[in-house]
Amino acid sequence: MLRWWMVLLAWMVTPAVFAAAVKLDVQAIGPVVAGTPFNVEVRAANNGNARTAVVATTTVTLTLTAGPGVIGGTVSGNILSGDDNVIIMGVELLTAGSGVVLTASASGGDALTADPSDPFTVSPGAATQMTILTTPSATATAGAAFAQQPVLQIKDAHGNVVAGDSTTVVTAAISTGGGTLQGTPVTATASSGLVTFATLNREVAGTITLNFTAAGLTGAVSGDVVVSAAAAARVTLLTAPSATATAGVAFGQQPAVRIEDVFGNLRLSDGTTVVTASVGTGGGTLQGSPVTATASGGIATFATLNRQAAGTITLAFTASGLTGTVSGDVEVSAGAAAQLAIQIAPSATATAGVAFAQQPVLHVQDTFGNRVLGDNTTVVTASIGSGGGTLQGSPVTATASAGVVTFATLNREAAATITLAFAATGLSGTTSGNVVVSAAASVRLTLQTAPSATATAGVAFVQQPMLHVEDTFGNRVLADSTTVVTASIASGGGTLQGSPVTATASAGVVTFATLNRE
Repeated sequence: MLRWWMVLLAWMVTPAVFAAAVKLDVQAIGPVVAGTPFNVEVRAANNGNARTAVVATTTVTLTLTAGPGVIGGTVSGNILSGDDNVIIMGVELLTAGSGVVLTASASGGDALTADPSDPFTVSPGAATQMTILTTPSATATAGAAFAQQPVLQIKDAHGNVVAGDSTTVVTAAISTGGGTLQGTPVTATASSGLVTFATLNREVAGTITLNFTAAGLTGAVSGDVVVSAAAAARVTLLTAPSATATAGVAFGQQPAVRIEDVFGNLRLSDGTTVVTASVGTGGGTLQGSPVTATASGGIATFATLNRQAAGTITLAFTASGLTGTVSGDVEVSAGAAAQLAIQIAPSATATAGVAFAQQPVLHVQDTFGNRVLGDNTTVVTASIGSGGGTLQGSPVTATASAGVVTFATLNREAAATITLAFAATGLSGTTSGNVVVSAAASVRLTLQTAPSATATAGVAFVQQPMLHVEDTFGNRVLADSTTVVTASIASGGGTLQGSPVTATASAGVVTFATLNRE
């Protein structure tokens, strides 16, 4: 046990007549440590400092007359008979400081003059704990060093600062609120009993407390530190849009995005950032009324986003000055079948009775023009749209397969310029462009204008015959300007005259001019 050398009060008790000349005096043994009992020796001495005996019933009491704190422990003792001093054992001073003065006074025996000790110092005890001198800021910004950095004191068991401590290493950490405390470093070394931090910060927003620890010491915990998000830096998806959707119908699950700082903290105070949604991949335009959303509490929620064009897309979300984000795939399917549309038109030219070289192909579409991939039942009927007559084919109907309607044998036996009309129950139909159907190969002659029923011998028939060169379907072969037709007597005998009795077709028309009979 350390012992402090205090001033010994020595007294020498003389007969009553000399009492005024006898006083208490102090001498001390060893240094005094706060909280550690120490001994005080009191002596009685006359003016000549010679020791003298005092009455054994004399009691000496110590009081603290200068310096911090209070005196405790054993503070009084009796002088033994014939002795000239008393040792008061187990005196305690809990508060460290300088200029400490103890005064000894006597009672119950000889009257001795009280006298103070010389000032002395009480040193702190061994370090046992730490306390917060300066608390960290009550509010802070994520990633930024706390404006008010914490300062701690290293103290002994009685709360005295251990000013001689310049070695204790204190570590700061999150006590409540979770996560990790940032700082370069998150440790600090004591200097004259004070531990000062400089760069502590927290990247995650939230309410936290700080815990301070050091080997062998009782730690300390700060009050709440409310860490708010830093400046807005990016947008991220909170709620993804539906993975599947129907063209023209608002996504069943509308997207919501977070406004975050660079550390990923939600900007709860953000009520102004405007986020715009658009098609990220897959092309085309995103629909919605509107396609923008304004943040509220740091979250921008959309309500009417949709896509009219079928296909696989992603959505992109952007805001001025912030890093954007892109959703996962959204598979947009066609809506209900509503219309027919020609994808491959029938041949612009064709030959009578011959299947069109290019057969028409149609799509079953929804109202937005998307092919209805799930349609395998719609029956489409082809017919003459304009130009009259009947369309041929075996058959003139075709059934959709994955929304595609393909014809194979459509043809037209009558030569003419026509259009084709396509119809299906419950759907809007469609009509092709012109198809010019030409006659097939020349196969026969037909009389269009008969010769006169009566004639005069040797005189050209007043009404000369006119014929058509026709194909097998009765179409005049307009392209025929080469066929040579010979006229002769079919019945009645004799010879037909004319110069000549032959005529060459012109655009499939054969005209005679001089036929007669002598």
